[in-house]
Amino acid sequence: MDTLTNDLSQLIFLNFDSSTNQLTLQSKAQQYIEIDCIVHDHSTNLGWYHVWFCLNNGQYATNQMPVEDLSKEYFSGYIFKVYHKKQFLFEQEYFVKNPKYNLRFNSRHKDLCFEGWINLVYNDEYKLQIKPNDVVYDLGANHGIFTMYAHHLGANKIYAFEPTPDVCEHFNNTFHDFDNITLFEKAISDSEKNTEFFVHPNSVTNSMNKFWQDRHHTEIDRIPVSCVNLENFVNHNNLLPPTIVKCDIEGEEYNFLNSVSDAFLSTINLFLIEFHDNIDNKVYNLISRLLNNDFNVELCNSKTNSSVGTIIARKK
Repeated sequence: MDTLTNDLSQLIFLNFDSSTNQLTLQSKAQQYIEIDCIVHDHSTNLGWYHVWFCLNNGQYATNQMPVEDLSKEYFSGYIFKVYHKKQFLFEQEYFVKNPKYNLRFNSRHKDLCFEGWINLVYNDEYKLQIKPNDVVYDLGANHGIFTMYAHHLGANKIYAFEPTPDVCEHFNNTFHDFDNITLFEKAISDSEKNTEFFVHPNSVTNSMNKFWQDRHHTEIDRIPVSCVNLENFVNHNNLLPPTIVKCDIEGEEYNFLNSVSDAFLSTINLFLIEFHDNIDNKVYNLISRLLNNDFNVELCNSKTNSSVGTIIARKK
């Protein structure tokens, strides 16, 4: 940490007014500075809201956060984490009430995952029911939101696949004491190969597919990752066959599903697939494959992005 960043932890002051949900940051530094404040949910430690402040000496700036959120059952409070040039300065907690679920994650700077937790757990978007003998595959696990909830609901075994090394580190820090969860640092595709992977500041959009790089004008790193054909990987490593699969692999879902056999699909009772970019009717071809394998299929389009949605397929 440089000298300025070290000094800033004593020169930046944060105040939160719960009556208005207004966040205020003040600087007493002798120069212009830019500050990132990541607002985390208090109970899960998942990032929810990103505020960027530009401050001169003695100046303060405010941000009006959504007023209604603290009244929601899913909020127990906030953790405000303050950064300068990606260097952590300090955090400040604001506690409101005991949470409904006390399930805590080790999350990464700028990863905004809490909305996914709200939709999965509180909005019950998948109407998820787990049986004691279920084997869950979490493809594109990221920080393990689906993994955590499946474990909470009583899954027998969970295999998670996530290729991003630093996200895997956070995942392992969260789940290191969970005996029924195994993480593989692999990307899911149609074959065994090494390929280029695009890494974003917010890891939920990390992808092997370049379309995210073309659409999102953010700083992007490129790293090599190892890909596997899931069916081959399961057979070679003697893994338990899946009964529930969640697939969120940012555009690679088409190659993945086209690469597995009908026999592999036969053990799956629930298939949750996030799809991206329905080019050349790829989504409808994917649905046709599921229908031909005795699934009932529900198509849920995103409310904010017409090119993204979820296929919920349940075995008849």
